[in-house]
Amino acid sequence: MARLKGKEFDAVLLDLDLGQTNGLDLLSEILRGRPEMLVVMYASEIIEKIAAEAMRRGAVDFLQTPFPREQFGKVLTRLQRLRGRAQPAFGTGARGNPRASREGSRSDEANRLDEETAGQSSLG
Repeated sequence: MARLKGKEFDAVLLDLDLGQTNGLDLLSEILRGRPEMLVVMYASEIIEKIAAEAMRRGAVDFLQTPFPREQFGKVLTRLQRLRGRAQPAFGTGARGNPRASREGSRSDEANRLDEETAGQSSLG
C-alpha cells in the first residue's frame, strides 16, 4: 500500500494470495485510500464466492491464472473504457473517477459501464 501513496497509477493488478496478507483485505485498503483506483484481482483458482466478494468490494474484474494474452487484452481494454468514459461524468480531470463511493454502493456511471461491458468480464 505504501507504494501507491503519492504516485499515479491507472490500475492495480492484485493477487488474491499474498502470503500473510489477504488480497481482499488489501483491495479494501487500496480503495479506501484511492477510491478512483481500478483494481483487477487474480488467483490460480477462482472460487465464485471469493470472486463475487472481490467484485462487491470494488474490483472491476477477477482473472484466473494463467490467463491468455487475449483475455488480459480484453481486461485492459475494459479498464481503458472505464477510465476514459468516467472522466466527463465526474469532471475530475485526466484521472477520472469511475466510483463515487466505497461504502457498498457504486456510482451510476460505473454500474452503467458494467452493464454495457458485462459480456467482456473474465468471470462471465
